[in-house]
Amino acid sequence: MAGQPPDSQRPTTIPVPPPPPNGIPFGQILSAKPTSGKAVAALCFSLGGLIGAFFCPPVGAVVLIGLVFGILGIIETGKEGKRSGRGLALAGTVIASLAVCGVIGITSLFIHGHSRDEQRIRAEMEPAIAKDQALILKRLKQYYDENDRSLGPGGPWLATRTAGSGPPGNTTAVQPGTRVSGTLELKHLVGPGELQLGDLFSAMARGPGSSRAVAGSWVLTVNGRASATLRATDWGGAVLREIEIRDIGRGDFIQTE
Repeated sequence: MAGQPPDSQRPTTIPVPPPPPNGIPFGQILSAKPTSGKAVAALCFSLGGLIGAFFCPPVGAVVLIGLVFGILGIIETGKEGKRSGRGLALAGTVIASLAVCGVIGITSLFIHGHSRDEQRIRAEMEPAIAKDQALILKRLKQYYDENDRSLGPGGPWLATRTAGSGPPGNTTAVQPGTRVSGTLELKHLVGPGELQLGDLFSAMARGPGSSRAVAGSWVLTVNGRASATLRATDWGGAVLREIEIRDIGRGDFIQTE
């Protein structure tokens, strides 16, 4: 045909193949995503903390690290993330979460049980404390009356009048008529074996095959001519009862704790 170049001079057209069915552009080279280190760390720390908690409870705290790495791993392996290993991150997060919930539950049960035991022990001690308190206040009033209405030095040793000479080696045993030369103390008012608080604690501390005896104590602090503070404590020094004596002569006192 006139005006048409010969076939040998026509440009050659190379057909373009259609794109693959999965929608990936032709010629794009794909590479596998590297596994997230945070996801691996989450699973390792979670499992290690869970197992370690049975043998050494402080080691169980590493599950918190596993929980943090798990959350970071989930974020890093999301749909738009550049790392793989979402399953590892999810597993580590779930294990760490369950371990934390378990520790919280066990701790709550322990605290509840300990508090219940303390309440029971205090309830058992109340009669002994009340009886000791009444005896000490009675002796304190007697000392006050026999010492010219004063809690200062010069009053009689009342402990020996009811406790006798006491067991051998008793350091508080004195002859009748002996006067208190210094600050009034509880040993001047009551003798060995008269107070139940120490004996009660000793009985509670002793168990089968044990000779350990832990005693609570009463402490008397004279604050003035007619005023004082009376305090009962347990074997650890915790205050069980505290009485503020404003005027022993009038019987004016209140329980402050």
